[in-house]
Amino acid sequence: AYMQNYTSGAGAAGDIAINASGTVTISGAVTGLYGLADVGSSGNAGKISVTANAITLTGGGLIQTETAGSGQSGDVTITTAGTLTMSGASGGLFALVDAGATGDSGKIVVTAQDILMSDSAGIESVVNGAGRGGDVTINAAGTVTISGTSSGILSSTGAATTGDAGNVTVTASNVVMMDGGSISNSTSGSGRGGDVTINAASTLNISGNVSGIATAALQGSIGNSGNVTITAGSVAISDSGEISSSTSGGGDTGDVTLTAGSVTLSGGGLMSSVTYASGRGGDMT
Repeated sequence: AYMQNYTSGAGAAGDIAINASGTVTISGAVTGLYGLADVGSSGNAGKISVTANAITLTGGGLIQTETAGSGQSGDVTITTAGTLTMSGASGGLFALVDAGATGDSGKIVVTAQDILMSDSAGIESVVNGAGRGGDVTINAAGTVTISGTSSGILSSTGAATTGDAGNVTVTASNVVMMDGGSISNSTSGSGRGGDVTINAASTLNISGNVSGIATAALQGSIGNSGNVTITAGSVAISDSGEISSSTSGGGDTGDVTLTAGSVTLSGGGLMSSVTYASGRGGDMT
């Protein structure tokens, strides 16, 4: 089951707004809330906002805006005084620009007490057309926890795209990535990769192979990789976790800037700025 607002012409699609005093639960693959600007349309896709005491997306349940035309995909705004829980492959929050589309991606803004992401759930701004990626902004008073391979918060642009990727900003008391959980930003086209900014008032903990924070200009890209900027009370990177910026294309690597009261690297934990191609390596401070 799903709820969708849709435009195939010049007019904008309507918005979807849900306000609940209890819990909003979306469960099951292809189940969710959708805003779409279809092929040939010039109007914007509708915005989607959900406000509730708690919000749960399980089994691939999702909230998604998308453009396949020249209009913008709508913004996704999630507000909860409690916990936003997301689990399951292909589930989560998405703002998409399809191949052949020229419109920009909408923004994703999440405000919650805590955020739990697992089992390949994602918060993603993805551009495969000519438009710019929308920014992803996460605000949690408590803890953001991302666990499991392919679980993550990301912004990306695909091959042959021209727009820049959106920026990713996460602000919380604690940020935890484990067992492959990640926060990333990448470009595969001529546009610049977006920046990743992490503000953790207390702790940033990264543990496990493939877990970490990364910006990348991927093979075949021309644009520069984005910068990584981290401010935290303490940072711990262990068991092959990583903070990195890299380029495998023609653009430069982004800078990595870390400001913290304490930094602990153990068990193969790594911080790096790497160039694998002709681009300049970024600074690390």
